[in-house]
Amino acid sequence: MFDPDREAALELDMWQAYYAHENLRLFRGLVTLLHEQYRYPWGKSLRAGFYLTRAARTFGDSRSDYERAVPDLERAYAMAKDWTGASFDSAEVARAELAWWVARRVPGQDSPDHVGRLIARENALLFGVPDARVLHASVLRARPGRLRDGGGTPIGHRCPDCGTSRTANCTPPCSERRRFGPPQPRSCFAIVCSCRLEVPS
Repeated sequence: MFDPDREAALELDMWQAYYAHENLRLFRGLVTLLHEQYRYPWGKSLRAGFYLTRAARTFGDSRSDYERAVPDLERAYAMAKDWTGASFDSAEVARAELAWWVARRVPGQDSPDHVGRLIARENALLFGVPDARVLHASVLRARPGRLRDGGGTPIGHRCPDCGTSRTANCTPPCSERRRFGPPQPRSCFAIVCSCRLEVPS
């Protein structure tokens, strides 16, 4: 059965691994996610995890020519299409994913609402539903990325849960996350709130 808390915990760890350039940790997280949450056999999980890790690293190390990440994304989604019997176009889904990756790097295109709409387009293609049906969940998924990129709660604002003002060591609102195990130190990606709760993916 799909476990949203477990998936969020795995994705948070993969975000940390991505920004720390810990490729083996990222690969391990992807393989575990695919096996546990998508019920891939281990062999398929390893293969798809390899493609997704390489796509992420190709994009992460690039400052232009982002299209180089598309072939590995397309291979991974072709495997998902085959496994699920879905009818989506794996190339279209791959480009939809790349679109929101790129948007997060472009000033003026990196708002959670805009990135969320792009994520919704990908999800709609994957699940064969209207964009509107998956828009809210997609915007929620975009928010922690924006918090990470912006360094936390905007200066002058207070955490609605713990009341802490935004400072150099402040953090995103607690309501934007769930707790995953023991608190971790502040890092460039997992920013811990002063009330000791973490940001989810």
